[in-house]
Amino acid sequence: MTSKFSGFGKAALLLALLAFAGPAEAQTNILKVLPTSATPGGTVSSTVVVTHDLPMQGFQVAVSYDNSILTFDSVTTNNTDLVTLLSPNGVEFSTPTSDASIAPGLGWAAFGAIFDFQFPFTQHTLPGGTEQSLVHFSFDSANNPALVGTSTTITLENGMGSPPLFNILTITGSSVLPDRIDGTVDFIDSPLFRRGDPNQDGQVNLADAIFLIQYLFNDGPAPACLSAASSNGDNLADLSDAIFLIQYNFNDGSPPPSPFPACGAAPGTDTLGCNNYNGC
Repeated sequence: MTSKFSGFGKAALLLALLAFAGPAEAQTNILKVLPTSATPGGTVSSTVVVTHDLPMQGFQVAVSYDNSILTFDSVTTNNTDLVTLLSPNGVEFSTPTSDASIAPGLGWAAFGAIFDFQFPFTQHTLPGGTEQSLVHFSFDSANNPALVGTSTTITLENGMGSPPLFNILTITGSSVLPDRIDGTVDFIDSPLFRRGDPNQDGQVNLADAIFLIQYLFNDGPAPACLSAASSNGDNLADLSDAIFLIQYNFNDGSPPPSPFPACGAAPGTDTLGCNNYNGC
């Protein structure tokens, strides 16, 4: 068995640190993989969100996938609600681990985090909330046109790995096994794009807000990918998107919804369309 990361030892330590004795009170605790879409041969960004009533001190997330379709690339907390809500503190201990072929036709990846791990201990926690994004798992999809019109599942998997890892939330000093909702990846025939990048330079910054303002008010060129121009994901390309980008870049505003930060295909709810995008 091989691992992309030398993290099984770290994962064992993390499991021990998270596995506090004693059951927690009955709560609403749900881990969910958000559904997404992708183009064959493109990047799949799969986001795991959490719904919980009480403050969280840490978590473990473990997913399995069809390794004949997907190849695991990375996992990150960048551009998540977790980072925003923990600010000005952060995740003080984290470790990824993965096995590209944990079983025939099956890949596996996991990530664990403890928020308050280093002295001085400030007891910072993630406040309760609904569908707060925790991590983004990134995969490369097989470049097979036959995948268009099909889907594959990212499964929140318990008991895989060595030692076996579980999907766990650490709440009030106890390890809680949340309810799990798996997510699908739908393969479509559509250009890949990065939301919030209407000028297609591969970056999401002030230049994109200026591009939108020029388009809307000064007869500037129209975005070739309207889906990328809808930075807030509301299926409109208007002034609110320019304001959204300014808030994100300069006032700690929320990041654009998927596909972001990695390129990806438009979600199933997209109605704007993307004729062309050259920023991936």
